Amino acid sequence: MFILPVIFIDLVQVLNPGVYIDTIRMYDEMHTFRILGWEGIDDYKEAPLSKLYLYIISLADVNQLLPIITCFLVYFILLYIVNKIGNVLEVNNKIKCLAILYMVLSIRYITITTNIRCPLALAMFFCILMYDLLDNKNKIFCIIGYIISILMHPLVLVLVLIRILSKFSLKYTIALIIILGSVCISYWNEIPNIMLNFSNVDIIAGLVAKQQGYTDRAETGAGEIISIYWRILLGMFDILGGILSILLIKYLNTVAYQKYKALINSIILISIIDFFLVVLTPESGGRLGYIILYTISIYIYIISKKEYFRLSKIGYENFKIIIRGLFIIWLIYFLYFNMFLLAKNFIFNYFI
Repeated sequence: MFILPVIFIDLVQVLNPGVYIDTIRMYDEMHTFRILGWEGIDDYKEAPLSKLYLYIISLADVNQLLPIITCFLVYFILLYIVNKIGNVLEVNNKIKCLAILYMVLSIRYITITTNIRCPLALAMFFCILMYDLLDNKNKIFCIIGYIISILMHPLVLVLVLIRILSKFSLKYTIALIIILGSVCISYWNEIPNIMLNFSNVDIIAGLVAKQQGYTDRAETGAGEIISIYWRILLGMFDILGGILSILLIKYLNTVAYQKYKALINSIILISIIDFFLVVLTPESGGRLGYIILYTISIYIYIISKKEYFRLSKIGYENFKIIIRGLFIIWLIYFLYFNMFLLAKNFIFNYFI
């Protein structure tokens, strides 16, 4: 409940001079919708649900409803699915509360209310992914959910492809990604034109356009994304996700590993791809990393079940100590993205 008062703070009103956020552009687009109607905006061909979302909210004639509704939806979706999976896995209430608390603290409120589309699409994707991998939902339901998420933001297409790759041999898939990643680093500026030559699909074109935008901003030094601290923390979190997943592969018993194999493989692949993107364009890389951030709440459930592990009692306790040590990385991540950036980019005396 302590989240609710924060939801109603419009960060656009307390933005420091010279700082730009996507919400400002979306407020302008909603104003255009009110004057010219649906045809007034020709953007979002690659993400028609984003256009519909903005259009519907614009009908209320209150711009602030956009971050308020988005924030509510993201928190609701993520906390709902964490609680739901806790019930499915039959963890005790203490562990469930710990996982929910972790999720509440990990959600980047600033990003939700200033970026809007991508955080909402990623929350939707994460929810469907958990239904797909852990709740054994009907596959048609999950496919529809994945498509809806892609139509909200084309970045989700990358995550859906990773979900497909997680079904294959992890060793060979990692080797393929590392090879492709090395090629991408060498020919990064040429890749957009190559992709567009092979496809004129709006979703692909939109994904390429977004990535070009991130690359241009990184190369010109625009904004916070070139911060060395930003890059280091995103890279560290990718490494954290990879280490946690590798530890689970190493110590889970055969039955438990088979149960969570697709999830663990997906997080390892996201960690590797996200790390490459952090090196090239940290803004887009950080967005993929949300799925790692959210999945750790599910890892808390897995780690809490001693029967899942082929470890002695002492070995299991030592394993948990190592896991707690790794959460220092999460604490640094939390302090930087949820507190430092808030203090840096927004005017606190507005609230006094």
